[in-house]
Amino acid sequence: MATRGLILGLLHNFTLTDIAASIAAVCLFPLFVLVPGYAVAWLLDLFGFRRRTWLFRATLSVPLSIAIAPILSSQAMRTFKAATGPDRLQAARALGAARDTDLAAFEQQALVD
Repeated sequence: MATRGLILGLLHNFTLTDIAASIAAVCLFPLFVLVPGYAVAWLLDLFGFRRRTWLFRATLSVPLSIAIAPILSSQAMRTFKAATGPDRLQAARALGAARDTDLAAFEQQALVD
């Protein structure tokens, strides 16, 4: 039985599947570690970013991406949750933050809002 290329779902050998997934992760890694920081530094021209060497730009992009990526992802989640209307009651139950008496008050507040 011959396979036609490295399609992750069709590999039966776990080692080959892991190697293919690792190669895919290595290829996607710069998208999350370099690109956000590089784009922000380029747009804001931080520390004369556009005039610096490539080595300096890559070195600055990594910590900047680590700082910016969580902010961007949380803002994106807020935006999409605001658009879809999160269920606050379900979130309170999942967190276990509301007791039975507090839950009733929370339900009444949710009905008022």
